[in-house]
Amino acid sequence: MYGAGKYRCSCSLPSNSVYNKKNIGNVNGFARRRGDGAAQRAAGKLPGGSPDKDRAGRFRGAVDTMASDLERMAGIILAAGESRRMGHAKQLLSAGSETLLVRVLRETLDSALDEVVLVLGHRAERIRESLGSIQGHPKLKIVLNPRYREGMSTSLIAGLTRVEKQCGRVMVILGDIPHVSAGLIDRLRREAEASNRPLGAVAVCGRRSHPVVIGREFYGAIHGLTGDRGARDLFQERSDLVCLVEAGETYDASDIDTPEDYDRFRKPGPKESASGDS
Repeated sequence: MYGAGKYRCSCSLPSNSVYNKKNIGNVNGFARRRGDGAAQRAAGKLPGGSPDKDRAGRFRGAVDTMASDLERMAGIILAAGESRRMGHAKQLLSAGSETLLVRVLRETLDSALDEVVLVLGHRAERIRESLGSIQGHPKLKIVLNPRYREGMSTSLIAGLTRVEKQCGRVMVILGDIPHVSAGLIDRLRREAEASNRPLGAVAVCGRRSHPVVIGREFYGAIHGLTGDRGARDLFQERSDLVCLVEAGETYDASDIDTPEDYDRFRKPGPKESASGDS
């Protein structure tokens, strides 16, 4: 069970972190710190002390929007690959009464993530048909990546582009990790946000795994990725900024890449019982 494994995230950033809500401040405090005419006008006072309520209201509205965006987190499910090692589209593999991808998608949509982007590419039309009624979920957006043959980076960029303006963080979820649950996704979100660190990841016995969280500070780095690599290098290079959330040693973090992986999934060992959150 996820609940059976303790998780931790003993991490913090200086109070001037871009993710510290106190940085946003109130309008008048901003004006006092700046001490210049532009800031005074932004605070609603024109030269000479005349109030300008409309201008102050617009500025406060912009500040509120900034705070709201920093708090929003979107999930990006990567499911555009060609499944070369499997030999056929693993997104369509059976996982009980549903497909593997629907299983992952359902858990993600059941989480507290504010919106979910599903990135499709190879056999997109057939895979979309297999989603059934879940396509109508109000949180779901489906993005087609015509460049999926160029590698995972193009799918990650396609998903990020859809949500980066309105979300201060994204959670990247692989479409072939069958044991991820809404509970684990929510725990990762809570701990990553509380840490004030711009990067976060599920960990199993201290080893980084999936899903992962990426903050706005690193959106530019994601847009610079090429080829078939995701954000692995980023997490390795900036490990000092990663909040690791332990899922517990019984959590099965394996993905399904080959027929042998799928056989193990269909004939579960002891770890399979850990896929729930209760």
